This record gives sequence, structure tokens and C-alpha cells, in this order.
Amino acid sequence: LNADLPPRLLELYGSVQSTMLTLYMAISYGEPWDALMMPLEHISSAMRTIFVIYIIIIALGLQNTLAAVFVDGLTHVSSLDRDITMHERNAKEKSQLRQLRELLLCQPLTPEGKIERHALIHVLKHEGADMLKKLGLQLTVAKALFKMLDTDDQQSVEIDEFIYGLMNLKGNSMTIQLANLMFHSKQLLARLCQLSGMVEDEVLPLLQGVDPELAVEEDEESLQMQSGNVEV
Repeated sequence: LNADLPPRLLELYGSVQSTMLTLYMAISYGEPWDALMMPLEHISSAMRTIFVIYIIIIALGLQNTLAAVFVDGLTHVSSLDRDITMHERNAKEKSQLRQLRELLLCQPLTPEGKIERHALIHVLKHEGADMLKKLGLQLTVAKALFKMLDTDDQQSVEIDEFIYGLMNLKGNSMTIQLANLMFHSKQLLARLCQLSGMVEDEVLPLLQGVDPELAVEEDEESLQMQSGNVEV
């Protein structure tokens, strides 16, 4: 029976292995698929139709599916690597911030537990310079952050608040904008409190026809009288 078949047909489809190789060459452009289809006419004209359907299914369906699976897997692996890298970087940054906090806590502090500007700048210029560099921040940025946090202009800030500000500066742009808005709101609130105190001490006595200095003296006298009554 095989002797009646063309040699080309036997070469391409004479066994299971050769048939699989031929079909693979048809979809991988190893050989033009129309040349691989022509010998099938010696078997049946329907074989050409089946071969064309096979090419269509593989070209439009399976190949795209395999490509999508491959791309999805590659994207997942890339995203996982990026997450791992970001986690490691965040861990290193938190470690640097923790060391910087411990270094600042060793410096002389105010009675309120705050660190003064000159002590902070001295640390950032010397012992903490390497930590600041590893965080990717410059000294000018730290000075600007100190000025932003020092809303009451006392030349001192809380250490934890300063470290939290540095951590926000390492975040995304939205986090930085929110932190900036928060600090400006705090500064505005401090100024409003200061203005409110000034109005209460200076303006209200004037509106009542009382000299502010006399009002202060009267308040002191009333306090002294109250203390004297308490002693009696």
C-alpha cells in the first residue's frame, strides 16, 4: 500500500513522529505550509480543508493564548521582583531612619524633649551624613523640613516628627503633597492661635475702654487677692 503513495507524502506523513514534525514546521514557519499541504491531496481532498482549519486554529487561537500566558507570567514575575526590591529598599530606609533617630536621641534635648536646630544640623553634617546620603536626601532638604516643622519658630522640633517627615519625603509625590499640606495647616493653626491670643490680650481691652497694661495689672492684683484669701 505504501508503494502506491508518493515519496513526498511518506516523507512528511509516513509516521507519527514525521507527522508531528511536519505540523510543527507548518506553524513555526520551518517550511511554507502550502507546500506541506499539497501531498495530502493524494489521500483525500478533505485533508486540505482539515489542514487549513488546523493552521487557522493554531495561528489565531492557540499561539495567541500561549503568548498571552507567557506575557502574563513574565509580567507577574517582573511585578514580584519589583515588589521584593521595593520591600528590601523600604526595609533599608527604615533601618537608616531608626539609626538616625537613635543618634538624635543621644543629643542634648530641650526640657520639652525637642532637639534644637544647631544640634540637628551638626548631626546631619557629621555622624548622620552617611545615613542621609543613603536615604537619597540632601542637607538642604532636611533644613527645609526643619523650617516647615518649626511652626512656632522656637528653633526646635520633635525628633519623631522630624523622622516621620523624612519618611514622607521618601514616599510618592501624593504622600509628599499631603505631608506638605499637613505641615502648612499646622503652621497656619499655630499662627491663628498666636493671633487669637494677641486679640484677647490687646484688642479686647481696648474695645472695652481699658488699657491693656492696666488690665494685666488688674488681673495680677485679683490673682494676688485670691491667693491671699486662700491663705487666710
